Order: sequence, then C-alpha cells, then structure tokens
Amino acid sequence: MRYRPEIDGLRAIAVVSVILYHAEILYFGRDWFHGGFVGVDVFFVISGYLISKIIFLELENTSRFNLLNFYERRARRILPMLFTIMLASLPIAWLFLLPRPLIEYAQSMLSSVFFGSNVFFTLATAEYGAEPSLLKPLLHTWSLSVEEQFYVVFPLLAVLIHKTLKRHEITVFLIAAILSLQLSEVYVEKDAIANFYLPFSRAWELLFGVLISAIELRYRPRFHDIFHQVMPVVGLSLIVHSVVFFSNTMPHPSFLTLLPVCGTAFIILFSNGADLVGRILSTRIFIYVGLISYSLYLWHFPIFSFASIRFDSIGSETKLLLIALTFVLSALSHRFIEQRFRKQFSTRTFFVATITAASIIIASSLFIMLANGVSSRFPPILHLNESGKYPWQSIVGAGGKVCHDNQIGCEFRTDNATAKVALIGDSDVPSIAAALHPMLKDKFDILYFSQGTCPVYLNAQRHTADGKPVGCSASFQKRRLDTVRSFEPDLIIHIGRYFTVAKASDIFGELNGNKITSDEAILSGVDEMTKIAPLIIVDSPPGAFMNVAKHIKKRFDVSKNTIEFEKSLIENPIVVPYEKARQPFRDWESLKTAELQHIKFFDTFDYFCDDPHNGEIICRTHNARDIFYHFDARHPSYAGASLFAQDLAIEIERSVNAP
Repeated sequence: MRYRPEIDGLRAIAVVSVILYHAEILYFGRDWFHGGFVGVDVFFVISGYLISKIIFLELENTSRFNLLNFYERRARRILPMLFTIMLASLPIAWLFLLPRPLIEYAQSMLSSVFFGSNVFFTLATAEYGAEPSLLKPLLHTWSLSVEEQFYVVFPLLAVLIHKTLKRHEITVFLIAAILSLQLSEVYVEKDAIANFYLPFSRAWELLFGVLISAIELRYRPRFHDIFHQVMPVVGLSLIVHSVVFFSNTMPHPSFLTLLPVCGTAFIILFSNGADLVGRILSTRIFIYVGLISYSLYLWHFPIFSFASIRFDSIGSETKLLLIALTFVLSALSHRFIEQRFRKQFSTRTFFVATITAASIIIASSLFIMLANGVSSRFPPILHLNESGKYPWQSIVGAGGKVCHDNQIGCEFRTDNATAKVALIGDSDVPSIAAALHPMLKDKFDILYFSQGTCPVYLNAQRHTADGKPVGCSASFQKRRLDTVRSFEPDLIIHIGRYFTVAKASDIFGELNGNKITSDEAILSGVDEMTKIAPLIIVDSPPGAFMNVAKHIKKRFDVSKNTIEFEKSLIENPIVVPYEKARQPFRDWESLKTAELQHIKFFDTFDYFCDDPHNGEIICRTHNARDIFYHFDARHPSYAGASLFAQDLAIEIERSVNAP
C-alpha cells in the first residue's frame, strides 16, 4: 500500500489537538482548543481508512485474507506501548491514589487488557462523571478499545461481505454508517455517556474511512485538479473550525460531528500530496509528530492526570513543561519500543513479552481490587472515607441506570405516596439525595432530574466572558422543565449552585435586542418553576475550596506517623473561614434579598459553620477524627449531607402538607 505522508500529518493535527484540549492553556485570554477532543474522531476516520484498505487490497490480490497475520500486526502496533504506559504508571498510581481511585485505576487497567475500557468507563459514568476526567489516568484508553473492537469484528465482516455481497459492499457499508450516525444522533439525548464511549455510535466514523478506501479501490476516481486544490482546504477548515469552536457541552458524537469527520474524509480522498494542504501536512515536522502520535496520545493523559492529582493547580508554564515531557517520552518510546516490537522482535519474543506484561498487569489489578485499594497504606480517616460509591452514583433508577446526568431523569413511585415532589438542579442533587432519598422514598412519588453545572435558569446556553460554553444546553433546560411539568409535582426542590451563575460576566444571549443578564436568566428559571408548583430552593453547602482527602493525604505524606498525624488533625483541623465560604454566595444573596422574598429557602450553612455571632467563625470539613463532610472540593459527602437531610425532609413534608 502506497505511503501517504499527508495522513501522518493529519495524525499530527489530531494528537496535538487532543493534547492541547486536555492542557487547557489560555492564549490571549481564551482556550482555543476546547474542541480539541475531535482529534479522536480524526483518528477514527484514519484508522477505518487504513485498516480497511489493507484488508481490501489483500482480498483483491489473493481472494483470501490472513486473519492471524492481521491480528499479530495489530497487536504489535497497539499492545507494547499500551502495556508500557500501564506498567510505568502503576507505581505512581500506588503512591498518589487513595483507595477508591486506585481500585478504579486497577479496574480500568484490567478492562483495557481485554479491550473493554470503553464499556468500563460507560458503566462508571465517567465524563470526557464520577470524578473530573483528568483524575482518571487511563480514561483515554476508551478510544483504543473502540478501535480494538473494530479490528476484531470488521475483518470478519469484510471477508463475509466480500464473498457474498461483493457487488454491493459499498452500499452495505454506507447503510451501516447511516444507521450508526442516526443512532448517535438519537442516543446522544437519551444516554450521552454511552453514546460517547460505545462502538455502536462511533462505528460510522470508522466506516467513513472504510467507504473512502472501498470507493478508491472499486472506482479509482479521477478528480479535476480544482477538487485536489479546494477540497483539502475545505477539509482542513472543517477540522480547525471544530477544534476552535466545538465544546464538551455540545452533543457528541452527533450530526455535528460530521464536520471534523467529513473534513478528514475530504483530505484523505482529495489530497494528492501536491496540493497546498498535502504539502503542509507532508513537511518533516508534521510527519514526525504523526509517526510518534500513538505514543504521544498514550503518554500525555497519565502525565496530565497524575499532575492534576498531585497538585491543586497547574500553571501554564508547568503545562508546557508537561507537554515537553510528553514529547520526549514519546520520541524515546517510538524509537525503542514501538519500532522494535513492530519490526525487530520475532513472533515468539513478542508473544512472550506481551503475555508476561499482561500477566503482571492482570495480577496487579486483581490484587489491588481484592485488597480494597490497599487501604492499609493510609490512616483510618482516609480509607474509611474512601469506601462506597461516588455520591452522584447513589440514586439509581430502572435497569440500574444512574439518575444523574442521564438526560431524561428518573421517577420513583410508591403505593403509599401522599404527594409528588421533583428534585432538580446540578450535581449537588445526587450528592444530597444520597442521604435524603431514604427519608422520602416511602412517602412521595419522586422525580430526579439533574446535570452537572446546570441549575435551572433561562432556556439559553450559558457562556463565560471569553465565549466558552458552560453547563447544559438550552434544549436540555427546556426538556427538563417540560419533564417536570408532565410529572405534575406538588412541590419542586431546587438544589444547586446558583452563585456560580450569578456572575455579571456570564453571557446568556440576547432577547429583543437586549443582552440577557445573569440575574434575568436566574429569575426567569425561578419564575418558570413557580408556575409549575410551590418551590423550595436549597442553597448548596459551603465549599471546602480543596479536595479534603488529597489535602489530608499530603499532611500524612509529610508525617508518615499515624499517631502524630491523627493528633495534628484533632489539634489543627482543616477548616474554612466563614467569610471565605460565604463570599461566592454574595451576588446570589443580593439577588435573593431584592427579588425572591416570596421563595422559601433552606440554608445549609448553619449545619457546617459556627454561630456567626460567636467569636471566630469557621466552617468544618470533617469531624474530630474520621469523617469527611466533603466528597471533593465542593460536593457534600454522605456524612455532610446527613448533617441537614433530616431537617430538609421535615421541611419538604411540611411544605407539601401546607394549606
């Protein structure tokens, strides 16, 4: 098969886009790569094209296809670097990760070995969730699993179609691509997480590459020179537009993903190497970055992930150093691991090395899981608080589906229901509901409908001052309120961080030619809720302004003495000054005082903070010895929510029964 250097150049654009997306470096006050995740879509099209062309050429030339040889070549390409990354990151995970994240890390290693990490992260409800994505060192392996599943299934289907439907193979692939694309568009509203990770809604991207190779081999199309000059420019423009203007709040994959996918397809199909785009992509720097792109992709995510776990914040200069480290390690890996395993080692040596590495990874993963994250590494306060589920996984509906972030909400019915209540808002809903739900489930029919960073406000997409979309889409806001109306609740409980929205700098679009202010957006959402049913707004608990578990772990890392550590924790607890905890709420409280006197509020601060009139006022993040009140830097843990859940349940019952 003829080598096409511009495809390596395309790989370079794809991997750099992904790296800069995860780096989140601001240039001129803006993140210019918040759509860089589409680099994965570019990779999918390239993989579909190259792999199918290998298969089709062998079938055309020999009427046969050597599956074992194909699988060995794929294994030589994928497994050595994948296993290297796992083995290299394992000791760092042991040092940095608390018991629960270490268990999840072990589970992700195990699932990656068996080509199923995309399924694992779907079930773990991660977002690209249980924790921010950068705190999951192997999250990026989901895309490898999609490709590996494609490598296992597609050759078998290609051979079958070639033998039985050769005259119609392009039609078959086209129909399959259309069905997969349609599935992704429908499923993105029903289950965005599964839609993102699973192969059924990703297959069309790979099949676009398959269609290009099938068309090239069947018809050997010749295009007028104008197409060779113009279409690659159009293709590159579509990719760049997607990288710059897409965001992770957009439905993806969906019809919108056609932009980067078609852009990639245009370059592959129309670039002949002599066109402007082809010449640029064929320059030595693009080719080299493309050649090491697999190592770059594998190294960059654990490097950024462990840095995010170890440090509370990472500056732009440090991020640039991490990117440089990624390139150095990738260059060495490509030279001494990728090339040697692909070209130098015998089949026997390759399989012995691979099986040995896989055995070590599997054994290590099982040990960590069976040892409960090896919690003995830490004092009791850390492993006691690290057991159990993530708070937003605690409310599970029909079919075992986690209710939070599932796009459609969950209903719970009981024969003893005296009323209907709807709990809606952002990620504080499931965090608090973990403690509240047992007190409500036998008394009321309940609707839960929540999404991260998405309290109820005007049906508009929120943007930050630099134009970056934040939170949920306008269509989600409308769909959620429509669902609440259909539920016909007797009471709505809104739980969420309105103070994160009450910022004058946020942008909500325009109405009748006038800019919609943050206050107007919030008041509109509150007004819509009060038109449906009486409303209680639960103000979120005070934030910890730090991941308490990480902070305590750092303190333990310094002392390494459990007795001294526990004594210091009692004598010098981790607290937040009251004024600091209240400060983010100030604009929101001003709005409440001015416009929302008619709304009933439930203030959670008194449960965490000392009486404001008595001496120094502090807000606690843990009790005297062994329980955290915060799950992370801002969400209440089950213990934290339990401080006020009983009183909130009483207030809900009182409000429902009010005349």
